[in-house]
Amino acid sequence: MKYIVIEEVTRIGTADNRYREYPIIFPDELVHADVRDAVLSVLRLNQPRRAYKAVSAGFVASMDIQVACNGESISMGVESRPERDSRLIQFYDYQHGIVL
Repeated sequence: MKYIVIEEVTRIGTADNRYREYPIIFPDELVHADVRDAVLSVLRLNQPRRAYKAVSAGFVASMDIQVACNGESISMGVESRPERDSRLIQFYDYQHGIVL
């Protein structure tokens, strides 16, 4: 499986920006950049006042008890953040993408 992480920045003030990260997991047959473009288009259409960007991408080696992210997306030109992305995907049900 492949994945990308989309960051959403909510502008509250000049010094207090808050953000969430959304992991998007998809089959190997799809191209990272194509999925990124499709997801960003939908998010920007539905939430035009928020800022979104893809911050990492790679491959998910296991969706069992422990998630293991690795690699990079050549089509997007970004690398995975193995430990951070694995934790984000593993605990998304509990933290809802809020970066602590």
